[in-house]
Amino acid sequence: MRPPFRLCPSPAHSRPRPPAPIDLHRRLPSRSRQFSTNRDMTRSPGRVIVDSGWKDFRGWLRRSGLPRCSLTLAAFPETGRGLMATKNIEAGETLIEIPDGLLITSETQSPLLPAILFSVESQSHKRLSEHAHLALFLAVHRRAATVWSPYINSLPQAFPTVAGNLPDELLQFLPSSIGEASRRQRQLIRLDFQRVQSLTKSDICNFDDFRWGWYAVNTRTISLEANKVPTKNSLGTKKGPTMALAPLLDMLNHHPSASMTAFLDSSTCSFKITTKDKYSRGTECFISYGPHDNAFLLCEYGFAIEGDEMTKGFDFVSVDEDVAALEFIRVDESVLTFVKKALQAAGFFGNYTIKYGQEPFRLLTALRLFACAAVSAHRRNVQRSSSSKHDYRAMVERWKASVLRNQVLLDAEEEGEVQRMCREVFQRARVRFLGYLKGLEQWKTGCSSSDMDAQRTFLFASTVCRSSLTIIESHQCAASTPV
Repeated sequence: MRPPFRLCPSPAHSRPRPPAPIDLHRRLPSRSRQFSTNRDMTRSPGRVIVDSGWKDFRGWLRRSGLPRCSLTLAAFPETGRGLMATKNIEAGETLIEIPDGLLITSETQSPLLPAILFSVESQSHKRLSEHAHLALFLAVHRRAATVWSPYINSLPQAFPTVAGNLPDELLQFLPSSIGEASRRQRQLIRLDFQRVQSLTKSDICNFDDFRWGWYAVNTRTISLEANKVPTKNSLGTKKGPTMALAPLLDMLNHHPSASMTAFLDSSTCSFKITTKDKYSRGTECFISYGPHDNAFLLCEYGFAIEGDEMTKGFDFVSVDEDVAALEFIRVDESVLTFVKKALQAAGFFGNYTIKYGQEPFRLLTALRLFACAAVSAHRRNVQRSSSSKHDYRAMVERWKASVLRNQVLLDAEEEGEVQRMCREVFQRARVRFLGYLKGLEQWKTGCSSSDMDAQRTFLFASTVCRSSLTIIESHQCAASTPV
């Protein structure tokens, strides 16, 4: 069961994955610094950032009621900008506390969007989705000097590495799921903006500002689950908002090993994050955005993390297109159709993924039925005999008994065909990702070395592909090892 609150982007990535108990935002690295995909929990010391923007923002937070905390903005060699501990922080301490009056939602902040901005009835803003409402709020306040300016100015000025902003010529060198996420994000933004235009004055904001606001919301909001701890502003109640912008909290960077809890404290009417890790003074404090793989992190947050912790713990590779490309040269189309229907009926058609160090049960289950069909067809060809639907049904029943009831009913030739198909799938996947990496290198050569957005995009995209390639090659080694 999920905790009362989680921090996450809007769901714009369709690949199935385990439920995330808590998701948070990661701030993009400073453009003026080098960047890296490595994140070491040994926590390299950072350099405190003291500029007018941070001073204005910090003063605004204090005037708005933010309790004192032991965090300050700093630049780190591995993650760019993040929040540094100004004192030693012990496990169990509150890392950050945001009063509910600072949580910006579509309902709790009266200055969000004055009714005069809307062209229809005064309640027309309620016909916008929460995501669109918050995006509109950011877009409207981006170009004006308002009480919200210190917060607006603290946000990244662009989100070049999220899926929807990746260039089309780059997407062809990435897994298809990232291209699908990119198209989905772009479509959602267009639809939300059209909705805004139909309900507001035509000059309320332009598309570019709205798109910027949409990505800020998608990468930085906290999601509040319904029917939980109520507060004076109804946050977390069934009728309350389900998402909010959380100033300062959204500057905390992600680490997959970070351990913490997040909750609304009804006694203080504030959102709190309590760390389960220790932090030394001068080092970066992390939170976990959830158990996400690198492809998801790139699509929704615009970054990827290199290292065994991601490759061996969170990343996975979809091999659906590699299975679809298998050469069933000994099976006719009618048999393939029958096999696919049987897989669909049993819930084993598609969504074939592989993870490091784990047997790909779903993939092997499907390949066993394909192998039975291939071997059966080959034997009929040798014997010059015909098949019937009864033969197909008997084959499917034998497959079900073999893989679903843990009974060994496949013979040596059929199991050998399963292994051959496995090797073919992994080899096809390997060739595919090697092609991606080669294409990414070619794309990079066409970019200026001074284009930091392009360099960052290449780094994150190649991290996704290299991690996937490591997973694929580990399965190739396992498939080639005699049992």
